Amino acid sequence: MRKHRWLVPAILILILISSLIGGYREKQLRQKLQNRAEGQYQKAFHELTWHLDEITGQLAQNLISTSPEQKIMSLAALWRQAFAAQANIGGLPLALVPLSQTENFLNNVSTAAAVFLSQITEQDQAKEAERVKAIEVLYERSRALAADLNQLGAKILREELSWTAVEMDAYAADEKLEDNTIVNGFRLLEKNMAAYPEINLASDFAQFV
Repeated sequence: MRKHRWLVPAILILILISSLIGGYREKQLRQKLQNRAEGQYQKAFHELTWHLDEITGQLAQNLISTSPEQKIMSLAALWRQAFAAQANIGGLPLALVPLSQTENFLNNVSTAAAVFLSQITEQDQAKEAERVKAIEVLYERSRALAADLNQLGAKILREELSWTAVEMDAYAADEKLEDNTIVNGFRLLEKNMAAYPEINLASDFAQFV
């Protein structure tokens, strides 16, 4: 009987070791998934910022273009960039911050680009003047939005903020996160966009259809 006294402690030790190994592996897996999510969120934000910079540049390019070919190229690029930026927004962990103003602006950009592309070969001075006016309005808003995003991005890098931390804090706060640098940055961005007069596509672009 004595020779079996070691059996129970040995089994307990094996169970403890297995638990420790399992816990370590689980922690490693959790960390790996968190790092992957962080990378994806960072990529989505950096691409969103880049696309907004490109949209601003293409709008400016369209304003100074003199040939139909140049305008076609810039409008086609504009449509692609706006579409890609909308996809980037969907890749951010910001369900608790409605980005309706930003999404609406990007939708206006892609719609305007498509409408102007369909009419680019027409020689109509009145339409051209209205097109320039519409592009100027979009350019002003795009430049402000891009500046806000770049400023937020610089702050995220400077303070070494984590996107996954925002996500976890939001879940912990039951999506009622009130004081967070990233969340506050996007709320300010939305507030700034909401300050502009609303673009009514039905009336503002009706003359191009």
